[in-house]
Amino acid sequence: MKFKFSTLEKMKQYRLMAVVREYSEEAILARAETYIQAGIHTLSIDCPINYHIVLKAAKKLRQKYGTDSYVFGIASVRDCVMAREIIAAGFDFIAAPNFDSDIAELCSLYQIPYLPAGSTCNEFAEAFRLGADAVKIYPTIGYTPELLAMMRSLFSGAPFMFVFEAGEVHRNLEPWLEAGVFTVALYFPSEDLELAARESRAYVEDLRRYAERGRKTN
Repeated sequence: MKFKFSTLEKMKQYRLMAVVREYSEEAILARAETYIQAGIHTLSIDCPINYHIVLKAAKKLRQKYGTDSYVFGIASVRDCVMAREIIAAGFDFIAAPNFDSDIAELCSLYQIPYLPAGSTCNEFAEAFRLGADAVKIYPTIGYTPELLAMMRSLFSGAPFMFVFEAGEVHRNLEPWLEAGVFTVALYFPSEDLELAARESRAYVEDLRRYAERGRKTN
């Protein structure tokens, strides 16, 4: 049995996650490879329609790269039927567009991190009270690093994830790291994989410089 705390510790260490949202096995593998080659170690592979295609592609990635240095999770999990199959397949975490107490209970039973989305204090409170391991702030409209820090204070330092819808404009990662974000999820809606690769490498380099400054300070 997996122990979710080791997975969460890896995610906290890596700080960056790439969201893979495609509709065919070939496209999933191509986009995932782009992020892995850019230096990202946590991948959230979305299930927009047919999650069996997603599971097949994700299994290939896990077989190729292993789980010692990489974290592979499945997202857009909407019911316990999907969740059970994902858990049985041995993936590292389950993410969802909303909180579901039955999925939370199932993930807790099998020691799999459960990462639902939310955007209000009421949604955050319910999710953390009933077993979410971290909450992804989404939609992100109106959220700033200062607001994230305030939410963490209100919820006793609870882990929050934040989504960068990345693309042509390179966003400043440092204020979010300073605010204590658990993980920044990078989502590139563009089909331009070269752009995704270039921007992913830039965020990885931002994170490296931030960590290096921290080591020098300490």
